[in-house]
Amino acid sequence: TGYPWHGRVTVEVVEAPDRPWKLSLRVPRWCRSAVLTGPGGERPRAVGAGYAELTRPWKAGDTAVLELDLPVRVTEPDPRVDAVRGCVAAERGPLVYCLESADLPPGSQLEDLRWDRRREPAAVPRPDIGDDVIGITVPVVRRPAGGPGTAEAGPADLWAGAVPYFAWANRGAGAMRVWIPR
Repeated sequence: TGYPWHGRVTVEVVEAPDRPWKLSLRVPRWCRSAVLTGPGGERPRAVGAGYAELTRPWKAGDTAVLELDLPVRVTEPDPRVDAVRGCVAAERGPLVYCLESADLPPGSQLEDLRWDRRREPAAVPRPDIGDDVIGITVPVVRRPAGGPGTAEAGPADLWAGAVPYFAWANRGAGAMRVWIPR
């Protein structure tokens, strides 16, 4: 498997009883859709959050493939948490992402960037972080220099790279933020 970078999970049966039994694979709540394909060309089954299940007589060498959708998600905080109200976070699959100084647009400070809700984030390969690592490009704008009610400063097409939270601080000291103001 390449999980969590890729959503394909292959399970191989190494030993099985002589009677049918149920293979149950968990489909996380964040997954919008999943498809479970059984051995021998068994028709794929689309499933939602919960469990993907196949009941059949299994034998050693049989495989089942679970394909999990891994969309980039923009997560809103609980509105009761004052510290992050008005912010969003980026997630993909089971991972939470963060912005780091090392991945900001030239001339930008982390404190001056806001999430640009007019554009969508996207998953991108990040070989600079590790083999098969997937990052997220986050659409940002610079905070207006004159305060609220003034025009946005700088180009409107800025992007910042987000890395998985577990991987931050591996490229030197710098600022980091999970919750990004809108």
